[in-house]
Amino acid sequence: MLPPDVGLAELHTHLGGSVASDIMWSLAHEQGISLPVKDYWGFDALVTVSDPRGVESLDELDAIYHWTELIQSSPLAVERSVHAAIAGAYRSQRITTLEVRFNPMKRNRGGERDLDHIILAATRGLDLARLEAEAAQLQLEVRAAEYLQPAVGAPPRPVAGAVQAAGQE
Repeated sequence: MLPPDVGLAELHTHLGGSVASDIMWSLAHEQGISLPVKDYWGFDALVTVSDPRGVESLDELDAIYHWTELIQSSPLAVERSVHAAIAGAYRSQRITTLEVRFNPMKRNRGGERDLDHIILAATRGLDLARLEAEAAQLQLEVRAAEYLQPAVGAPPRPVAGAVQAAGQE
């Protein structure tokens, strides 16, 4: 058992799999998203990898991430998701060093939502989490190169990097 003042690190976690199902359920209903299931328990199975052995294929993982990305595809949903992922990891697992990754291109509903608003919403979520976890070393990584490359036919190159909350160096 670790002493209470020792924090843990998570250096690679994805936003789509980091938000608790009950928060995702609320976000889906607040946005009026039509879900293929009608009860919470069916929803939980829809958006989580419940088998400890993982999933059988990338297609199965993509089916899960389809729903998490759709639900997280608004500035408010991104802000709440980033806050919930970071603050939740801090509170429930004593994680004080955390890197959350997400691709804003997969959170804008095919161009319907403005990417600047999505990214700024993520930084607001990070700021809120920092207020709750002042001692934590928190970082949000915004990734888009892998997603943009096939669409434009150009070689992949970074289009965004780590985002720091206001006042952080």
